[in-house]
Amino acid sequence: SVTAATTITVNPVAEAPIVNSFSADPTTITEGESSILSWSVTDATSVTIDQSIGSVALISTTTVSPIITTIYTLTATNAAGSVTAMTTITVNPVVPILLINYPMDPGDTGGDTISRGFYIKDFPGTSLSRVDLWVSASASWDYTLELTARESSYNGKIVEKSQATKYLYGDKQLITFNFSSNPVQKNSIVTFSINKITGPDSCYYSVHGEYGGIAEGDILVLQTNGTTPPLDSHRRYGIAIRVYGNE
Repeated sequence: SVTAATTITVNPVAEAPIVNSFSADPTTITEGESSILSWSVTDATSVTIDQSIGSVALISTTTVSPIITTIYTLTATNAAGSVTAMTTITVNPVVPILLINYPMDPGDTGGDTISRGFYIKDFPGTSLSRVDLWVSASASWDYTLELTARESSYNGKIVEKSQATKYLYGDKQLITFNFSSNPVQKNSIVTFSINKITGPDSCYYSVHGEYGGIAEGDILVLQTNGTTPPLDSHRRYGIAIRVYGNE
């Protein structure tokens, strides 16, 4: 008899990578805080995470600080293909608080011309989110005003500029300038100057009396005669203003 034999080689079927875990801790943060991404992957030749993180090890962690709610996607790849996993970090915005509150009083004057600047001598927060002023105009019209905040002096580094448009008529219309919560050094000097972008006539912002009913030592906002250094061209202590930011 004759016997013949043959060998058949069976190659194992390649299996896709396994993402054992991919998570964030904590999953909810407040803007400015951080979260830690953690992951564990097996049987992968490469692992990447989007949102500019890039190539990573199979097992590791990284700290992230998203400023808005963000979905992170992990992609694990080998010869059999790719698999993905996702995790979400929810970012709650910082809610600005009222830092300075010198509201307009019915007895306030119609105002001083916007060519006069003012400054906060001891800024009580760490960011600037909003400024409310009460503004009058000689002629009723749609006016666009720009409020510029600077560090230390009228020619200091710009913190931010904000424009606001409002139909001004008569005296003392509330106008709100919104800022992007840019950081400000706490207890520093912050100056403000106003520029008219559009509108046919002069504008004025509401001011208090010499002290505006506030004890001199407690006054944070001082007005100057112009918007050029130095800050010692004092005009009056009180203006009608509300300032919002973060502590």
